[in-house]
Amino acid sequence: MRATCENCSQVQPPDWKPGDLCGRCGHAVRREKRCHWCTELTPEGNYCRQCGAGLVPDERYGAARWLKHLGSDQFVIPERLAAMPAEQADHFNRLYQRHAIIIERHIDDLVRAESQLRQRGWAQALEAHLLPLLPLPDDQLQALQLPPHQGTTEAEKLLETRLNSPFSRTRTLAALARLRIWALEPTAYDEAYHPDIELAHAALTLDDAALRLEAALVMSHWHFLANLHFRVYDTELRSALYAIKDQLPLEAAVGLALLATAWGRQSEPIPAEALTTGDDDLAFGVALAAALPDPLHAALRSPRRQFAAALVLLKTDQEFELGPLLAEFDDQRLVTLFSLMLRRGLPHLRLRPFLQPLRRRTDLSEELRGALQNMRVLNLEPGDARELLRETVADPSTYRFGQDCSYINSILGWPALPPGDVRELAQDLIERDLFLFDKLPALRALLEQQALPMQLLFDNLRTAPEGACPGLLNMVTYWLAAAPHAERLRLHQFLRDIVQVGDAPPKIQKEVFNKLTSWYYGTPNDPGSRLGFTKRGATAYFGSAEAFVEYLVTGFEKQEALAARWEEYNLFEMNKHSHEVRRHLEDMLKTVGRGEDDPVGRTALLALLAPLPASLISRLRSVLVQIAQDDQATELGRQWAVVLLGHLSQHAPWRKAARADLTTLLANTNGYSSSVAYMLELALADKSS
Repeated sequence: MRATCENCSQVQPPDWKPGDLCGRCGHAVRREKRCHWCTELTPEGNYCRQCGAGLVPDERYGAARWLKHLGSDQFVIPERLAAMPAEQADHFNRLYQRHAIIIERHIDDLVRAESQLRQRGWAQALEAHLLPLLPLPDDQLQALQLPPHQGTTEAEKLLETRLNSPFSRTRTLAALARLRIWALEPTAYDEAYHPDIELAHAALTLDDAALRLEAALVMSHWHFLANLHFRVYDTELRSALYAIKDQLPLEAAVGLALLATAWGRQSEPIPAEALTTGDDDLAFGVALAAALPDPLHAALRSPRRQFAAALVLLKTDQEFELGPLLAEFDDQRLVTLFSLMLRRGLPHLRLRPFLQPLRRRTDLSEELRGALQNMRVLNLEPGDARELLRETVADPSTYRFGQDCSYINSILGWPALPPGDVRELAQDLIERDLFLFDKLPALRALLEQQALPMQLLFDNLRTAPEGACPGLLNMVTYWLAAAPHAERLRLHQFLRDIVQVGDAPPKIQKEVFNKLTSWYYGTPNDPGSRLGFTKRGATAYFGSAEAFVEYLVTGFEKQEALAARWEEYNLFEMNKHSHEVRRHLEDMLKTVGRGEDDPVGRTALLALLAPLPASLISRLRSVLVQIAQDDQATELGRQWAVVLLGHLSQHAPWRKAARADLTTLLANTNGYSSSVAYMLELALADKSS
């Protein structure tokens, strides 16, 4: 027996009593029976108003259905049941109940889902669809068999329904009901709800208008939009909300306004009546969409609403005490709040004491640990930087490495970082092999601000861990270009010592050599800026012509030993090392110029070299002769060595010795190419000699 409202067709609850009015609309209710033949509901009486079959007592309904299954005539079943022994009727009832109980489980599951939603009728429709099919063939009955519920809460039972039901509409409604339950609880989003959300999203575009409406209501609830996980569904949800504006104008308006607010669009208009419907959730949705201060501050006292309220207050830069609330939020919500503050650059110094308990936790997720680190950077005070830096693990082999580098970079980029702290932080990073310009771009900014002092190079370049060397070499490049002249000469001497003395790892020696040789070429658009045999070229790099020539001569004298020292660095490039050293030294010879083409330049060259000690000039002549005779030297290098000897022969104190060198070289014509021999002849025949 069932009681149904004559006005709205709402089935009444099990505790309905004759005489009670409809619990939904207040109209009269009629008692109904289920016809055993057509399975339609019909007003209580002697026969079915649908098919005309005589009605049977409720306790014999199952037996009547079984008799129909066995082939009994529509109009003789009531008489046969009346004449049938009770034991036989009970047997037929039991046979039918084996089928009916399986169908009832599906209907009960759907009723459970409906109880959480706005609309009804799906369970009744499923019942109307399944009852005429009973009893079912065994294979079909087995396919509908469900395991007993194991869950104890409504959400757990709905999850089992979503996982196990063979009916797609039931699965979708169970998902919507689970999401509705979640929206009524003070819990954050959990990945376990993702399949529910996917089903709800799919429902937004179904042909079933009732399902579309239910999905739109569930997914536009403020609890969803406050969690900021669903922007991917924005387009479909907006369309679904516009579609229900005529049916549910207030709910649609609030949902659209929340969507616009969540994604930074211009807010949709909200009817004033949305605040006075008596629906607290609808009114709170209005407060969130319009950022109404009083309701939002009041919501901070509600465990279910405080997170959404805090999020909107932060977004709209409204003052409130966030610190005491942090202990109430789970990790995911803390990450969301901290990330918002970090994106907006909102320092909340009053949070510092409330961050301490989080710092002491040993179970922090990687995401929350990173957000917490950056929050502490956002709230830095003098003296914090080194302490925070030393807390980082920054191990390249761990997942946290990128996160830690981002955190360190934030510390280095703090605008109020004291200059004294910068050097200490840089020293810490060098010692920990983390002086990484590619991972920490703030280091380059600090260098360009000249906050990374040159002294770091003097203190560390010889002994730094290998990983820190590229960063230190970046400093070398910068300071060679930017340091004042006196400081640049000091740095230059330090770097030359690394190369020539060899008291640093071979790789560092070679890298420093490469930096120096690149620097020696000067500015591309200013040929006179390169290192060479000009007053400007020599003194800009070495301070004096004597120091420059000493460097050149010593380089030629020790070039093989220098390259051999780098063999340990890269044995397979041994020949390349020698070639690079020789090329660098020979390139400096090219700056001497050809006397016959540039007599003024020759005069300047001799004036530059004239004050040099005789012993140094003697060594210079000696290495020039060696180059001219060296068949491993380049053709141009040998030519320029001869040219420079020719220039030296134009200065009276050196003329005799230089011409003797040229004569000796020319005597061995088989050892030269025709071009070198020609340069020898030209130098000896110079009319100015």
